[in-house]
Amino acid sequence: MLVTGLADGAAALIFVLHHVLADGIGGLAVLARLVDQPHRPAELLPNNFPAPAPSWAMLVADARGERRAALSRLGRTILGLRTSLSGAGGRHAPAAAPCSLIARTGPGRRLAVARADLGALRKAAHRHNGTVNDVLLAAVADALGALLQRRGERVGTLRVTVPVAARKTPTGAVLGNEVVPLVVGLPTGGDPRTRIERISAIVRAARGRLTGPPLVVLLGPVFQAIAGLRLYRTYLNHQRRFHTLVSNVKGPKAKVSIGRVPVRELVGVSVAESGNVTVNFLALSYAGSLTVTIVAEPDLVLTSKNSRRCCRPNWTP
Repeated sequence: MLVTGLADGAAALIFVLHHVLADGIGGLAVLARLVDQPHRPAELLPNNFPAPAPSWAMLVADARGERRAALSRLGRTILGLRTSLSGAGGRHAPAAAPCSLIARTGPGRRLAVARADLGALRKAAHRHNGTVNDVLLAAVADALGALLQRRGERVGTLRVTVPVAARKTPTGAVLGNEVVPLVVGLPTGGDPRTRIERISAIVRAARGRLTGPPLVVLLGPVFQAIAGLRLYRTYLNHQRRFHTLVSNVKGPKAKVSIGRVPVRELVGVSVAESGNVTVNFLALSYAGSLTVTIVAEPDLVLTSKNSRRCCRPNWTP
């Protein structure tokens, strides 16, 4: 979708990708095919393009073949379940502390965008033996901890879901979703340096336990059935494993253009169902800048039944 008439005569190009088609890294692979590449040789279309639609007999045979392959992998699937679940805390993961950050959301979600210099963040992270992602998590934990404290709620450990890409290299040949949900408990108190160092150690240890394949890949047909029966929405509305979700995607390091028009900024937005997670964060780096999109339910984030007054963070939804 092309949106024109923005400030300074700018325009916005909106790409929408379902998570079934591509995760963050897969989305960047699609973007890489769309931006101008003057040094890339022209790609010739295959002789059979466009391919004819498959017949019903071909579809039935393909479905049967997939089922046979799934049955043959059943033993390995069962063995891989334990390691796949370890990133989310296993079958008996600690519950997120009850607080006003966990409440049923509705259709009134709003978004806001915060920007930071990526180089400065990286230098600050290295001074404290951490990464840019550690600094981002520390900032989120500090902001939400302060918000809860103003409401009279004390949550010492914030349970955060951090999506981790199982594949490290973007490729347009293989898309799909290969993300592992890593659930970590982050401290909300302490000085910034101590918090970053603690979070860095926590995330490193949790990543070290990710030895199995992503559940969404391991049990793909099961997840499809759950989504089709709307059971996943029910789970999201009642889950008690995490308070918020923080995703960080590495975008292009240098500026790109589309149709010879320079791309000034990349903004990532997650429009997936929030369930009972009242606020979540998506960070996307691009050409030396880090853009963080905050999606929140304003009636639940700015006010609370437990708060004596309106609590307003430093951003305006």
